[in-house]
Amino acid sequence: MSNDCSKSKFADLSIPYEVRDTEFGKGLFALADVKAGELVWEYRSVLSKKSGRSVNVIEYDQAATVKHLAALTHEEAVHFMDMTYGKGELLAQPLDDGMFMNHADPPNENCKTDMTSGDTFAIKDILAGSQLFEDYTTFSHPDYLYDLLEQYNCSPSYYQLPEHPTSPGKTSSKGASPVAD
Repeated sequence: MSNDCSKSKFADLSIPYEVRDTEFGKGLFALADVKAGELVWEYRSVLSKKSGRSVNVIEYDQAATVKHLAALTHEEAVHFMDMTYGKGELLAQPLDDGMFMNHADPPNENCKTDMTSGDTFAIKDILAGSQLFEDYTTFSHPDYLYDLLEQYNCSPSYYQLPEHPTSPGKTSSKGASPVAD
């Protein structure tokens, strides 16, 4: 599943890349050297108002998240939460191959998302053939995500989330609306 950005009709990333199977499922691999500071993935949602390219992210506030989850089976809901990440008080769901960027703990990450723009940049030089990794713990997860994970019996640590920031030792602080299976 190769994607050469210079020839692709819809280039998901800003660099040439390939999606490959990894020990974590799917992963993204650079097909060319990437310099530190280079744009790797552009965040394009309806709210971000970046023009000229197709939207590649759906943003959910708490009410929209709860409504969306209510329409899913338990398994689908757990998968949805696995494929989203926090961006302030929103959950962001990538719609393109950007969803396959896997987590790595520091110092092994080589990409970082700017939480203001949502864009992902290389934080060090990346050699062609290297897998792209990001430290998920740097995302700004909304408080209600902890409650949803608890409702679905999911461990925040599985999603690389720290303990709830306002309630040490707890995974929940605010009561989100119940979600039906």
